[in-house]
Amino acid sequence: MPFGVKPHPESGQSVDFDHVFEKSIRPAIEAAGLEPLRDDMTTVGGMVQKSLFDALLMCDFVVVDLTAVNGNVFYELGIRHAVRPASTVAITARPDAMPFDVRNLRAVRYQLDDHDRLDDRAAQDLREALTEALLQAKSKANLDAKYMDSPLYQLVESWRPPPPASMKTDDFAAQVERDQQHRYALAGVRRVAIDKDVIAARRLMQKCEAGLPEPSRREPALAMDVLLTHRALEDWDSMIRVVEAMPPTLRNRSTPLEQLAFALNRRAEVTGSDVDLSRALEVLRALVSEARGTSETFGLIGRVHKGEWRRATSGRRRASALASAIDAYAEGHWRDMTDPYPGINACTLATIRGDRDDVALVERILPVVSYATEVQLHRFEPTSWMFATMLEVSVLRDDRVWALKWLEEALVASGDRWGPVTTLQTLNDLLAAYRVRDGERGEWLNAFIEQFREAFD
Repeated sequence: MPFGVKPHPESGQSVDFDHVFEKSIRPAIEAAGLEPLRDDMTTVGGMVQKSLFDALLMCDFVVVDLTAVNGNVFYELGIRHAVRPASTVAITARPDAMPFDVRNLRAVRYQLDDHDRLDDRAAQDLREALTEALLQAKSKANLDAKYMDSPLYQLVESWRPPPPASMKTDDFAAQVERDQQHRYALAGVRRVAIDKDVIAARRLMQKCEAGLPEPSRREPALAMDVLLTHRALEDWDSMIRVVEAMPPTLRNRSTPLEQLAFALNRRAEVTGSDVDLSRALEVLRALVSEARGTSETFGLIGRVHKGEWRRATSGRRRASALASAIDAYAEGHWRDMTDPYPGINACTLATIRGDRDDVALVERILPVVSYATEVQLHRFEPTSWMFATMLEVSVLRDDRVWALKWLEEALVASGDRWGPVTTLQTLNDLLAAYRVRDGERGEWLNAFIEQFREAFD
């Protein structure tokens, strides 16, 4: 299936496929007595990870979502149909858009609303229908050794490649189980870090890493878990080390490169290293030049320039860095308006600069940021970042009642421990601008920041 938010093939509106997975596909698989396995990394440059081929070959059942008419999905479906005669279950929200070669597949249908969203009722219907389809596939596979749902096996009688060896299948299942245990351990490290005990979390991380496979042998999902755990520990050196130790097919994907740039920039903020700063920008600009730039990429570019603006001492350099940061954050917003991070930063920095065009920019972007964040709060487990974004929205709107409400939510929600520090720093940036232009709002924001600091400490 596609990952993240992808455009609908006909309407062009965004479909949140992660939401479809979490609300319907995962619980349906579990209800059928099976364990879901999804490689949470997209492929780049035509290279498909070995783990993906292993899964398509070894897993007893496969669910395929054909809604987006996605090239990667159809390639993977073709591999599955070539190597396994049965137990592939298709789902789609657009049965009339299915290409000719797969139009005769029996597919579980689900319904998106007028805005291409999966509402709660449709999610329940899909869960129930997919569970039933998987239970039927299990029953047929157990009762009829000749059962087939692959068109290739059905139509070409001479096509009978040997099944995967049982030893290989057992090895694959054991590896999946080991990786899952490692990921549970890493999640435990992140929980300790969230509880503010970073020293204990780092000791625990050392023990976890000692038991992990060598970097070149880690599956993509496990490798990313290790990387993001170091991020939660604010261990920028280890983040850089982990990315540089990844095999090229994984290291050169967009997400690890974005995280590398993130760590380089964070380390530069601590050490003042111009080398790290230049390298971070080089990595991010390369992604843009290769047409792989996402809202995250532009958000990180904006973060680098925001740091330059904060450190600059001359008026000209400050103005140039601030302009570059606003431009990058605004571009990130327009690339994906469902991602609130670049949009809220564009609004905050534009408010600080305070030009006439900046007022218009904030009026256009801020309502979208507020809407996108509230959608996330209702669809996913709330995090401190979501509440912090709504806090900033309320401050920019001078909505003092809601700002206090979101502050309370942000301080008790789960999230990276450095999140509140970042929010405090942003509010202090705003305070400096308000003190110059709006004394009353400056006094209120100063009092609000003191409440934030006392509650955080």
